[in-house]
Amino acid sequence: VVYRLSRRIKARGLDNLPDEPCIIAPNRQSVLDAFLVASFLKREFIKKTYVYAKEKHFRNPFMRFMANRNNIILVDANKDLKLSIQKLAEVLKKGKNLMIFPEGTRTLTGKMGEFKQTFAILSSELKVPVVPVAIKGSYSILPSGARIPRLFRKVSIEFLKPVYPENHSYESLKDIVYQSVASKLAD
Repeated sequence: VVYRLSRRIKARGLDNLPDEPCIIAPNRQSVLDAFLVASFLKREFIKKTYVYAKEKHFRNPFMRFMANRNNIILVDANKDLKLSIQKLAEVLKKGKNLMIFPEGTRTLTGKMGEFKQTFAILSSELKVPVVPVAIKGSYSILPSGARIPRLFRKVSIEFLKPVYPENHSYESLKDIVYQSVASKLAD
């Protein structure tokens, strides 16, 4: 991503990514977040990682073409939530990784929003760990509504220790992942 936006973007904790299939769960500050996170993943890891995206953002033919060629799973959760979750589960069942933004949409204010349970349901039902990812600063590069990125801003991305679903309800798993990211953002 433009040489990580001129080397002002740093990542830590990549050693927290497990060797088994996992769900990568970053907070969402900007449309750039998926690209920023992916830019730090090793080639072998990224080749087996799929990204959940809302179908409404990929309606033009070029964007749909790009999604189909780049491990992007387009889902319309408003039409059939069960089918959406089944599509995401299929990726994990095949031994692949899934990046899903638990907030569901990017922040309008720069503050972290409430997490939805979809990732927790997938993690619990399929017994795969969740790797919380704290992204700090990407909102200042491209906030909601902006069209031109403000380059040379500092961004930190931290891959946190995996959270395993055993002994958790959907709600408690969601809350632990949320608290993990929130506490890193408060630092």
